[in-house]
Amino acid sequence: ELQEIATEVCDPDADGGEWITFYDIVQAEKGAPLKLEKEEYLGECRRECRTIVKACRSVYDEYREDVAESLYKRDASTAEKFKSRVCQKWAGVCPATKVPASYEHPDEYWMPVDEEMYKMKKMQQMINKQAQKYGKQPVQFVDPMQNAMFMDEDDYEL
Repeated sequence: ELQEIATEVCDPDADGGEWITFYDIVQAEKGAPLKLEKEEYLGECRRECRTIVKACRSVYDEYREDVAESLYKRDASTAEKFKSRVCQKWAGVCPATKVPASYEHPDEYWMPVDEEMYKMKKMQQMINKQAQKYGKQPVQFVDPMQNAMFMDEDDYEL
């Protein structure tokens, strides 16, 4: 069970990985380091969220057994100790390398999740999990907005 929980930690569509959707990648100014800023609500998982997912999976895939063992033994008694172990000991990325002075992060607008769409998405995931378990065809609910929220003014036909 612990292994199953740990595998969900990097999946923003799973309950154990929803934490990812709360974060926005921000940069104070050109050349400044990137930081994760926690938002108040769940957000849409778009490009920045997928970047966090990729980073999470790359660390988790390499240190899967270490993560599960640490959680099982409870040897990282606080979140800060666990964060330190992941960041410094396993991933070796803390402190971060210096950001080139010319680098400017292409910021993506962080969007909170629509509550009704969130409920539909969760229901679809639950149905598809059961469908997969019994070898049935997965379902895909129709997006009522048909991605209209992500269109630019130039995309509309006059």
